[in-house]
Amino acid sequence: MDFELLTKDQVAERTHVSRRYLEQRLAAGTGPATLHVGRRVLIRSDALQDWLERLSEKDAIAQAAIAQGAA
Repeated sequence: MDFELLTKDQVAERTHVSRRYLEQRLAAGTGPATLHVGRRVLIRSDALQDWLERLSEKDAIAQAAIAQGAA
């Protein structure tokens, strides 16, 4: 097994965002993929990494668009 199962609190702490922000992203379907085990909502560490990479890509695209608009 090459991943950890993380709670929402652990993900919020690792990414330095509030639990509320994370829950909003999950509810909107724009957060990391989740795994439901009973009542618990867990996030695989590899899914968290994928989500962070997607956010970085979106940020890079937005920065490029801003730079083109300024040129």
